[in-house]
Amino acid sequence: MKINWKHCIVGLLLLSITILYFKESQENKKYEMYLSQEISNKHNALIGSIFTLKDEITSLLNNHTDSITNEIIVERLYTISRISQDLDYYIGNFDLAKGIQLQNKTSSVSNDFAGYFEHNDISMISNNEKEKLGELSELLDKWIIEISQEYTGITRENQRDIRKYNTNPFVKSDKWVRIIVALDIVSSEYEGTSRSG
Repeated sequence: MKINWKHCIVGLLLLSITILYFKESQENKKYEMYLSQEISNKHNALIGSIFTLKDEITSLLNNHTDSITNEIIVERLYTISRISQDLDYYIGNFDLAKGIQLQNKTSSVSNDFAGYFEHNDISMISNNEKEKLGELSELLDKWIIEISQEYTGITRENQRDIRKYNTNPFVKSDKWVRIIVALDIVSSEYEGTSRSG
């Protein structure tokens, strides 16, 4: 019996290619799972920060609290700015917005509002601060409306339950991308407002 070395070599090559493909596929799945978890955590933190800030601003405007300070508002706004910038990066880097060019407005508007409240004291709310808080509250309301369009029935009380709406892998879900795009569009309406003061 003659061994056909050509067939053996071809068989070994095919086996080697199959093993390499399988290993690469497993690595890609691990990376996709890691990235999905990372994006999901950021997405949930962004939504939580928006809902929390809305409650805090509402309490301030209704004079129901003395415990909310400039530092708290500034920190929440910088958190929203940082997270939205990170999510914008993922969307742009992986071209997930399907041709829509994000302008990173959510991040810049949040950053501008934070800068305003860093330099203006809200412990004694003047008409100017009240107006700026009102503008921020209006923006937060619009952001919450956009979030609610993707997560029907979401409220501050149940916003932590949004994980049940999310599909695995999260990175492939269109829902979070649509929210970030919608927040970016709404934020562009407040670009000048957030800077003035």
